[in-house]
Amino acid sequence: MKKCFLTMILTLMLAVTGSPARAAFPEQPINLIVPFSAGGSTDLDARAFATIAGKYIGQPMMVANRPGGSGIIGSQYVVSSKPDGYTILIGRPGAQGVATACFPETTPFTLDSYTFLGMVDASPCVLMVHPDAPYKTLQEFIAYIKANQGKLKYSSSGVSSIHNFATQYMLNLSGMKHDALIHVPYKGGGEALTAIMGKQVDMMICAYNEASSYIKSGTLKALVVMTKDPFPFAPEIPTAVQAGMPELQLGTWFALLGPKDMPQEVRDIYWNTIQKVVVDPDYLRMIGEIGCVPTLMDAETAKEYVIAQNAIFREVGQAIGIVK
Repeated sequence: MKKCFLTMILTLMLAVTGSPARAAFPEQPINLIVPFSAGGSTDLDARAFATIAGKYIGQPMMVANRPGGSGIIGSQYVVSSKPDGYTILIGRPGAQGVATACFPETTPFTLDSYTFLGMVDASPCVLMVHPDAPYKTLQEFIAYIKANQGKLKYSSSGVSSIHNFATQYMLNLSGMKHDALIHVPYKGGGEALTAIMGKQVDMMICAYNEASSYIKSGTLKALVVMTKDPFPFAPEIPTAVQAGMPELQLGTWFALLGPKDMPQEVRDIYWNTIQKVVVDPDYLRMIGEIGCVPTLMDAETAKEYVIAQNAIFREVGQAIGIVK
């Protein structure tokens, strides 16, 4: 009789609610999509985050690499996933920045295709030259470019890379045209860095975490770090302000994104997790080893930051003629 009574109560509850109570998130492992190959700086950053986030969110966070299309393929995979919180993305300035800002007609998503969950960490751009170069400061280098326009070369991992856009941004701020330097694109950032060391090109701008080992060893010389304040992992590198070009502030960032329309309770769980991760000593140690700094922003602030950065990308894209 008691069993029949409980069954009747449950039946009445289902009739009222229309469905069983939703289980608390998360009940299963979470897939963290990295839209680049394993072993790169984004992958290392993602694995550091996943390792620490797993212990706070209560389920393992599994890194899955889905490279291709400069981050487009993996990014689109997340956009097309169920917004249940079990598939999330490492957002980066390539796909969510340059692509959405400069190539909206061919990019299969916009920033509004995502649920922003928060900003986690970042790494500023640095301008690097060979240690034997005749210029020792940013201003000396700019003067040298102006005296030798169309002769010096710079490397990047492609036309739409932040390497290229950051370089063009510097030229734009210096009052020079986009062809003041010769662009030499390579298949990846590693090859582009090797080109400076081999003196096939004269300079490269990339994220500090891509080149930290070369800078520390003296294999490459950094003329400026593109920040307002001294960079904690390399305080000896002049900042944009100290180098006399305060507007030259640009870098890569790691935002946690999900598909559009994720439930608010799931968003809250991720935000609570992010806040714990960015102060975790093990996480700080791991990202410090690859030259990243914790950069905590809530969802709204993170999206505003990305929109502001994308305005720079679009401005540069128009200056170099790839954006109408």
